[in-house]
Amino acid sequence: MTGSSTTNSILVDFANDAQSGEISVKAVNNCNETEIVKLAVTVKPLIGTIGTISGNATVCAGEKGITYSVAEVANAKSYTWTLPNGMTGSSTTNSILVDFANDAQSGEISVKAVNDCNETEIVKLAVTVKPLIGTIGTISGNATVCAGEKGITYSVAEVANAKSYTWTLPNGMTGSSTTNSILVDFANDAQSGEISVKAVNDCNETEIVKLAVTVKPLIGTIGTISGNATVCAGEKGITYSVAEVANAKSYTWTLPNGMTGSSTTNSILVDFANDAQSGEISVKAVNDCNETSVSKLFITVIAKPATPLITRDVNILHSNANQGNQWYNSKGLINGATNQDYSIVENEDYYVVVTINGCSSDKSNVIKVTNTSLFNVIDPFKVSIYPNPAKNYLNIEFDGEIEYELCNSIGQIIYNGNLIKSTLLNVQKLTKGLYIIRFKQGNEFVIRKFVKD
Repeated sequence: MTGSSTTNSILVDFANDAQSGEISVKAVNNCNETEIVKLAVTVKPLIGTIGTISGNATVCAGEKGITYSVAEVANAKSYTWTLPNGMTGSSTTNSILVDFANDAQSGEISVKAVNDCNETEIVKLAVTVKPLIGTIGTISGNATVCAGEKGITYSVAEVANAKSYTWTLPNGMTGSSTTNSILVDFANDAQSGEISVKAVNDCNETEIVKLAVTVKPLIGTIGTISGNATVCAGEKGITYSVAEVANAKSYTWTLPNGMTGSSTTNSILVDFANDAQSGEISVKAVNDCNETSVSKLFITVIAKPATPLITRDVNILHSNANQGNQWYNSKGLINGATNQDYSIVENEDYYVVVTINGCSSDKSNVIKVTNTSLFNVIDPFKVSIYPNPAKNYLNIEFDGEIEYELCNSIGQIIYNGNLIKSTLLNVQKLTKGLYIIRFKQGNEFVIRKFVKD
């Protein structure tokens, strides 16, 4: 403390490092002096120098309880903190806990130290507030694709304050992106699954949004067509097929002219017109994504034999077809009756069907026979046969020379030849049953029946 006075008052200067102490004074004259009186003076020190603010210079909006501080200032009584809008906190010490609102903006935190005598300069810290990320929307893009497709785009609307995007793809789907869109390739064996994405920044991330993607599989390989490679014109309902093709939705059959049928399955029933020509049947399998190659089968169509015409000459039925004849009556096929001529043995309705190269004609006209009993009425040869039934030998007696045919009950010729007058015919080897002998001379003939015993 410094100052000088001889009066009853003094002006005192206190140095910056002045310490508390006593000021004293006494009055004097030429004779004597007073006692000394004192005043204890407390000297309050000056405040020290403030340092820099420590704490995060970069924070995220919405963070809570972030600590900022300065080193303790000598002789400080308190500290005055100042926060910008969006940051809240209160303290009179050398540190403060700050909460950042969700919409807090970047700004400066400042502080000064004070005491009863003075205060420090104000120190500041610029704090960058990184914003919270916005809300993510739905994924747009094809929800149904085909296996093997490439470069299919999926995206979300840009998210506010997003720094990048994290895409996740299931097995069989490939692609890479940190933006709000991604190009996805689907493997040939890709399965259905969910594509997902989230947006992120340095502070937080959005929820994960997903899109279910249905992957339609590629179609398998088609095999060969099975079915008759040779058919007859006029045949109906002939089946052709291929083995089922993996992942096929339908099948497309193509038939040449003269062949008709319709199917979307792996088999088809084909009708062949009477004038159908040889050609290729083809088929391919298809689905929503692709189709197979075309499988083909060449069909050889054999022409249908002409419809035969039969005529009757007394007890003989004759077909105008010189081969392939099969005789029928109302009971059905006559076993063994395959000659061009057939000898009538009973009253019936007769017709013939001609089969050549495995193909049969339409049936011929029908001849109705009702008078077999008349065959033996006229006998110009005066033939007699005995015994009847016969077991070993059959005696045949007549006048002159004639031709004969020995037939079984279905018209098959067993023996034939020429006879002169009486003859003994050996029938031991014949099976039991009804037999017919037709005798002929010129344009005349006669029929005889006998039973083999």
